[in-house]
Amino acid sequence: MAPAVVAEADGFDSYITGLRAHATPAALLRLHPGAMLRLRPGKGGGARRLEVCTLQGEPLGWLPVEDGLALDGPVPPCAAQVTALIPARLLPRVHIRIFTPAESWWREHAAPVI
Repeated sequence: MAPAVVAEADGFDSYITGLRAHATPAALLRLHPGAMLRLRPGKGGGARRLEVCTLQGEPLGWLPVEDGLALDGPVPPCAAQVTALIPARLLPRVHIRIFTPAESWWREHAAPVI
C-alpha cells in the first residue's frame, strides 16, 4: 500500500509502539495512510508519555518516549497523521507524522489560498 501524500509541514516522523497490547481490532481497521490521530497524555509514565488514539478516542498505542519529549507545550487534540503501514510479522508498523502545536493550529485556521 502506497503512503498518502502528506504536505510539507513543521513536524517530525515517528511510529506507534504497543499496538499488539493496546489496540482493538476495530481500532486497527481505522488505520490507513492519511488517517488523522490524536495524541493525549497517558495515565502514568510521566507528563510526556503520550497515548496515540483514533479520532473516536480508541487507544492504539504509545508514542516513543523520546518523541514525546520533543514536543513543547500542550499536545494538540489532533496532532498526528498516518503516513505508512509497513508489513510486519504480526501487526503492521504504523509510521506517523507528528505536527507541532503551531502548525496544527495553522491547518485549522488558515484561509485557503486562491
